[in-house]
Parts: sequence; C-alpha cells; structure tokens
Amino acid sequence: WFLQQVEKIRTDVRVVNLSLANTDWYMRQQKNIRGVPLSFTDHQLENMNLVQLPNGKVLRVQDQMIISILETNRWKYPVYFSTTVQPDNRVYKGESIDNHLMMEGMVYLVVPKEGKTVNVQKTEEILLQKMKFRGLSDPEVYKDWNEANMTVNYSGIFLNLADTLRKAREYEKAIQIAEKNIEILPQDWRPYAFISQVYGQMGEMQKAYEFIQNSKGIEKERLYFNLGYTLKMSGKEDQAIEVMYKILSLNPKHVPAFKFLEATYYLKHDRDSLEKLLRNWLAKNPEDDSSAALLGQITKPGFTFPR
Repeated sequence: WFLQQVEKIRTDVRVVNLSLANTDWYMRQQKNIRGVPLSFTDHQLENMNLVQLPNGKVLRVQDQMIISILETNRWKYPVYFSTTVQPDNRVYKGESIDNHLMMEGMVYLVVPKEGKTVNVQKTEEILLQKMKFRGLSDPEVYKDWNEANMTVNYSGIFLNLADTLRKAREYEKAIQIAEKNIEILPQDWRPYAFISQVYGQMGEMQKAYEFIQNSKGIEKERLYFNLGYTLKMSGKEDQAIEVMYKILSLNPKHVPAFKFLEATYYLKHDRDSLEKLLRNWLAKNPEDDSSAALLGQITKPGFTFPR
C-alpha cells in the first residue's frame, strides 16, 4: 500500500488485501481510486453482510468481493492470488478454486482450464533471475520470530517447482532447484529432505546417504526418516527398513524409526525379525513397557499373527 500510494511503485497493479476487503471504506477506495473491477455500487459496499447459500455455506464480505472481481473482470486482466493466501480464502461461490490456479513465482494465476499446475519456465526465471533474496542467509541480518517464519514461504516456492520437475522425472534439475533453496535458506530442513528423497527415488542410495551425512546444522535423523518413509511409499520396503536401522544406529531411542520397523515386521508376520528388533530396543530402552508386553506376546508358544 505504501509502495504504491507514496512511492508510486507498480501503480499499474491493483492489490486487494482480503482482510481489509471486509470493510466498506477499503473497497470503495479500491473501486473508485485504484480501479478494481467491481459490480457493487458505493451504497451496496456500505451495506454488505454475510450471505448464506442454499447449500448452507456462508459467504463472507471478502468472498463476495472475489466473486464480483472475477465476474466483472471477465478475464480482461490477469487475476492472481498470493501463494501466502490460505486455501480457505481462495474460493469462488463457496467452492475452492485451487484446481484453476497456476503458480508463477510467488503468486497463483487464475486460469479457465482446470488442473492446478506450475508455470515452470516463468517460475524458474523469477526465482533464479529476478528475485534477489538479499540478507536471508546472512546471520548478521536480524530477523524476529515473525520474519523468520515468513521466510519459509520462499522454500515453499522452490520446493513446489522442484517437485514439479521431479514428477516430470527431471531429477537433476529438481536437485539443482532444491540446492538453490539451501543456498538461500540453509536453516530450513525441507530442501535437504527433498534432495535425499529424490536420490532415493533415483535408486542412488549411496548419494542419498552421503548427502545426509554432509548436511550441516540439520537433524540427520529427521532427514533419514523422511527418506525411509518416501521409500516405503514408493514400494521400496527393504531399502526403507535399511534407512530406519541407520537412524537407530545414530539414536537408539528414536521412537518413530522403531515404531516404523515394529509395524512393518508385524504386518509382514516376520516374527524372527520382530523379536530381534524388540530385544535390541528393550536392551537400550528397558522402560518401554508396551514393547516388553509385545515381546512377551509373540514369544508365547503357539502365537500366531492375527489375519
């Protein structure tokens, strides 16, 4: 608001703050001064209320503003939502429009065609050539709690682009985008997890292990667990089991890795592996009564796994 009204930067763009869109004075200003396409008269804007649809859903004033803007604009100008807008605010007549959004950098373009996508070329150009990210990775630049939390929005854009490339099997390019993410925000664990997962999907387990081991300042157990879970979901159960044991070698008290293995062996009806796992776990975690009870159960004569 300040940049446009005072500094006169990008006055060709109409920006509507959805929280303020619930107030009459703001929307009258947007319509009469900023030229936002709206079908409501000033009198109507001053008397807006909640509207209940026949299906019981309630339209807030901001929801009605979105409807009016989209219908009055009729595709004359491109309409975007910021990627920081919450999904429950990206609605049209009470229904989500997420399947009509195409990501372009830090914004979603509303498009007629259904199917949420990423404009790879444009997003890559914006992230790698236009945006500057000054001070984000510099520890000398102070960031309060709110600012630090806001920086993760940048990771979301990088990882969305990288994941789109991963799905297209452009693995090396996907890794390069995630590496750029790390360069800009080295404290965020998510791009590290993404890269290790891509290596796992490629079948490059040694590269995945080396990458995790060389990741500085990031909890390695967390990266290994994400890798193992991804392998499990990809049908690579044996490799997932191997990864979980790596976690237990680093941290013998890592409950998620143990529970993963326990559930895997139980569902496979692999009593020998389950018994060995439980005995090793209890040797280092003797206070775990539930695991002791399970060991006692499976070692009883005549025990059979439920079908």
